[in-house]
Amino acid sequence: MFKKSIFGFYLATFLQNALKVITPFYIIYFVALGFSFWQIALISSLRSIIGLIFEIPTGMIADIYGKKISVILGYSLSALTLLLVPLTDNFLWIAVIFCFNAFFETFFTGADNAWISDRIETENPDDMNSFFVRKRSLRNIGFIIAGLLWAWIVKYWGIEYLRYVYGGGLLLTSGVLLLLPDGTKDYRWEEEEENILGKIFRHHLRDSWKYLAQHKTLWFLFAGIGLFLILDELTGLIWSPYLEQLGFSIENLGYLSSLLWLLWAGVPLLLEKVLKKKKNSSLVLGSSLLIFVGILIFAGLTSSITILIIFYMIYNFIDDIIFPVDELLTNQLISAEKRATVLSMKSVVENLSSILGWPLVGWILWYLTFSQGLFLSSGLLLVIAGIYVCFSCYYNFSIKHRS
Repeated sequence: MFKKSIFGFYLATFLQNALKVITPFYIIYFVALGFSFWQIALISSLRSIIGLIFEIPTGMIADIYGKKISVILGYSLSALTLLLVPLTDNFLWIAVIFCFNAFFETFFTGADNAWISDRIETENPDDMNSFFVRKRSLRNIGFIIAGLLWAWIVKYWGIEYLRYVYGGGLLLTSGVLLLLPDGTKDYRWEEEEENILGKIFRHHLRDSWKYLAQHKTLWFLFAGIGLFLILDELTGLIWSPYLEQLGFSIENLGYLSSLLWLLWAGVPLLLEKVLKKKKNSSLVLGSSLLIFVGILIFAGLTSSITILIIFYMIYNFIDDIIFPVDELLTNQLISAEKRATVLSMKSVVENLSSILGWPLVGWILWYLTFSQGLFLSSGLLLVIAGIYVCFSCYYNFSIKHRS
């Protein structure tokens, strides 16, 4: 159906995010159910613990048996759990549902980008530099629609219907992905029929750990994104409730989100031109993080809702730069046959960040005001910027040493 697999992945990205009506506002959703910040943090931590346990095993399943089936299975089962959420407002049952949802998500976290990267390397390796920034741009365009849907659904139906729309979006995305060819498998194990399943997994995991140990540049990227996710958790718990505290309505948050994504939809495409030279990636990351520091400091100093909205929009703009650049750098440094497993290791780092970060964030916001939380976030950003500087220095040294 698709002349190139990349177009199918673009369509899947757009559909998933256009119907992702809950994700940008999940804090408000839980608050509307009467949950405290501590309860929200606990749900997120439980999800991360589940992810930590199952991320690498499901990544190996994707590498050995096929990334396509792993991704589609994960999307479909995750959708089913989301359809259960509106049926209850009980904290315990919602926590259980979200734990199952986290388990099913491990089947596609890491495996989705690995599958995409495999197809690009097979069909046209030149598309690798542009895909992840274009994917981010399509995500933004999808979020424009998601924000409008959010406002419309909340106004005319009710906040509980958001999960139905999101779950339906994942099922629709799975249907598109069914039309695409699979990625690279680790075929060595198909040639050794005497190996039992446990031995297959141990060998593949051992080889992947060796690969990670031999590529120390990945350590800096993993550490940087791990700390950045803790920062994202802290600021994510602050922005929407802070705006609501200053008098900004829940419905208007949807319209603001659509406006925000409309303004920044083309930014990743501009970023694509900058990233054509590999050496620019680290420079873009470092500059973005330093600008981020300034934004959080000034946002913490103001109580004006208009100025805070402007800073919130710039914050999301910088967010749209950091994540695709990190994804691009990481995927470029991993070989195809180990990609899903190594990316799952990255997801483990991300889950550890959430396990440690969410309770920490909940505790911080128990004692600090929203503005003080933004100040604290700026200090953490300086540490993250230092890690990426170390990555850049080590990466450049490795390139010169090999040449």
